[in-house]
Amino acid sequence: MFVTHRLSNIGSSDQIIVLNKDVVIEQGVHKDLIKRDGKYKKLFDTQVSLYKKGGIEEC
Repeated sequence: MFVTHRLSNIGSSDQIIVLNKDVVIEQGVHKDLIKRDGKYKKLFDTQVSLYKKGGIEEC
């Protein structure tokens, strides 16, 4: 188990849990969470956009 804000690190995880103020709001694998078009997808799309614009440095 690990906790991260960098969503590119969790794409191959067996299970992803999205929390909002200590409450589970979404749970599943990357592929399914992207299809749901919920909070996870919005966060993921935002990070991808920032990477493309050079706003986030890769480790």
